[in-house]
Amino acid sequence: MNDELLYPTEITIKKLTKALNLTGAYEHTQDWEIEVADYKQLSEYIEYYKNTELSINEKTTLIRIIMVAYDDYFSIVGKDDTVYWTKIKSILKRDYYLHKDTIRYWALWDEDVEDGFSITELVRELDKEIGGV
Repeated sequence: MNDELLYPTEITIKKLTKALNLTGAYEHTQDWEIEVADYKQLSEYIEYYKNTELSINEKTTLIRIIMVAYDDYFSIVGKDDTVYWTKIKSILKRDYYLHKDTIRYWALWDEDVEDGFSITELVRELDKEIGGV
């Protein structure tokens, strides 16, 4: 797989940090996307993704931030949420060719759903719907 799909570049980190006011991690932290994700900014992340011209690296990095934030949101606040998930699904479907590995990561097909993330079941349904499995 292309590194551009796997790892945020320094340019991407700086751009997203400034545009979304991301805090909580040193820019060279291995799990930067996980550490900066804040479920309280989920709407902002989604709108930025949908309304901003982004590079491939910016899209793949931002979708990982969105997924972490949504998993946190879903486990803390919104098990009955449909609004955020509908928007996230739309992004994942539209740019599936970029995000299929992210979808598979969150689907955890090799694990029991009970051992997965809060959103694993939703992501599995999406992966089946798209035809990824």
